[in-house]
Formats: sequence, C-alpha cells, structure tokens
Amino acid sequence: MGFFNFLKNQKEKYTDNLVRGTWREDLYEGLLPDELQFLMYDSVRLIKAACDRAAANPNRKTISKARDTITKVMKVAIRVQDLLSDNDIIDIKAEHLVTAFYLVNLSDISFRDIASFSDIEIKNSFATNLIGLGYDNVDPSEIPAISVVKTKETVQWLLSHPMD
Repeated sequence: MGFFNFLKNQKEKYTDNLVRGTWREDLYEGLLPDELQFLMYDSVRLIKAACDRAAANPNRKTISKARDTITKVMKVAIRVQDLLSDNDIIDIKAEHLVTAFYLVNLSDISFRDIASFSDIEIKNSFATNLIGLGYDNVDPSEIPAISVVKTKETVQWLLSHPMD
C-alpha cells in the first residue's frame, strides 16, 4: 500500500475518533493551493526519509541531516501558516503543522491508527520537533493543551485532503 493510500485509509478512523466540534472544515476547505498542499505532503515524505536514515544508521551525520530536514520542513510550515493567517486562521501555527507531519509519518512506520496517539505522545512529538529545531530543554509536560488540539486539527486536515 502506498503512503498516500495509507493516509486515505486513516482518514475515516481518525474522523470517527475526533472530538466533535473541534474541526472547522468550512474554514479550511479550499484554502491551500495544490502547489502548497503538495509541499505539505512532500514534507511528510522528507521527515519519513530522514527518520528512516537516522534509525537505520544512527550516527552524528544522519542525526544532523534529520535535524536539517526538520528545519526545511519548518520553512514550508511557516509558508502554510502565513497562508492560513491571510485567510484569518491565526490559531494554527507552524509548530502544529510540523508535528502533524511527524505524527502522520510515525503512524505509518509504526502501523498505528493515527487517532490512537495519546495527548502525552503528541506532546512528546511536539517537543521532539522543537528540539530538532534547536530549542534547548523542551519539557513535553509544558506543551500547552491547545497545541495538542491544534495539532489534532491539522492532522485531520491532512487526512481529509489526501493527494492522489
């Protein structure tokens, strides 16, 4: 099964488990042009490739490249955040996008339903990405609950707009 078929299969499971009332499809529908949407999915692929390389051969070079990849993905996420802001959606931040990309990848490689990730696991992923971006001493317990909710919303968006 291809990676994007995996995303399509995850959509229904995630939607069924999503807390009702948090997703606002009417605000997000049609906002991202195809080129930017492709960049988002390409970001998931980049994270997947970097994590695979680092896991297969964990050394300073592969870990450094994984960190560089997260930095590149953050640049894409900032572009997406700016586009959302231009459309009066100011509560989805680049950090939520990068964490959503990371969780989609983690779900794929661990063969887990993406909705099965606990709030603690989402906070840990959020903190991991912040550390990858160069932040020091990120304590997952200090990640605000709203960031978990916004990350879940972003994952929902990714799953409801799969690339063919």
